[in-house]
Amino acid sequence: MCLQEVEQTRLKAPILASLPGYSCHVSMKHQLREGMATLWRKDRFVHRESKEYRMKEVLFEHPIMAEFFKALPSRLRGGFKPRNTVMQLTHLQQKSNGRDIIVGNTHLYYLPTANEQRLAMSYITMKMMQHYKQQVTEWTSCPLPPALLLCGDFNSTPDRAVHEIITTGALNRTHPNRVSEDNRDVIEHPCEHDLRFGSVAPHPDVPWSNYTSSFVGMIDNIYFEDSAFDLVKAIPMPTEETVQEFTALPSVRYCSDHLPVIGEVRFKDT
Repeated sequence: MCLQEVEQTRLKAPILASLPGYSCHVSMKHQLREGMATLWRKDRFVHRESKEYRMKEVLFEHPIMAEFFKALPSRLRGGFKPRNTVMQLTHLQQKSNGRDIIVGNTHLYYLPTANEQRLAMSYITMKMMQHYKQQVTEWTSCPLPPALLLCGDFNSTPDRAVHEIITTGALNRTHPNRVSEDNRDVIEHPCEHDLRFGSVAPHPDVPWSNYTSSFVGMIDNIYFEDSAFDLVKAIPMPTEETVQEFTALPSVRYCSDHLPVIGEVRFKDT
C-alpha cells in the first residue's frame, strides 16, 4: 500500500496503530509537513531495505543522470532547484516463494503548467528504479530478478509524457510535453530506459482518480513491470452519481479529493 500527502502528525505510529500487522517506511518532503508512506504486511513480506531519493539531488549529482542533465536546457535545470519531490524505493521479499519485489512510491510536482518538470521526474524515477534493480539483482541469490511496482500521485493524465515514458521506455520526439509552457525551451533527450510497465489505469472501471468541481481526471496510478506481472483486475471506482452526491470531492462521504487506485496483479510465472 502506497500513500501520498500524508501529514506529519499521522505518519508511522498513527498509521500503524490503525493497521495492525503492517509495517511501513515513511519519507518527509524537505521543509514540508507532509510526505509519503509505503506499507506492507509483515506476515507476507520480509523487509530488506528502503531508500529515498530527492529528485533534484539525483538530477544534479547522480552519474546515471549526467547525460540527461547536460541535455536539459539551463532554465529548466534552474526550475528544478526549489523542488522537494521525493521518491521511495522499498525492497521486499515474499515469504511464500522468496521472490524479490521493489516498490516505488512518489508524488510528482503538481503545478499544471510544469509538464516538462514532471517529464524529467518520471525519467529520473525510471532510471533510479532500473539502477536499483540491477543492484538488488547482484546482491541477492534469487534466480529471478526483482519485480517492480510503481505507485503514486503523478499529477499527469495518461496522455501526458509521464505515462508514455513509464509504459514505453522512451518519449516520442514530437510529444508536446517536450516544449515548455512558454515555448522557450525544448527537451531533446530521448528519455530512453530499459523498463516496461503496464498500468492499472486507464481502465473502464477506473476512469478517474481526482474529482473536483474544476477538474476530473486520472492522475494517480499503479504501474507493474510487464515482464513480471499480469493485471488480474482493477477495483472499480465509486459511481459518478455517488461522487456527485455532494457536488465533488472532498465531501462528507470521501475525505480527500483523490480516490484510491486499487489493482490486483500476479506473477506471470505462477
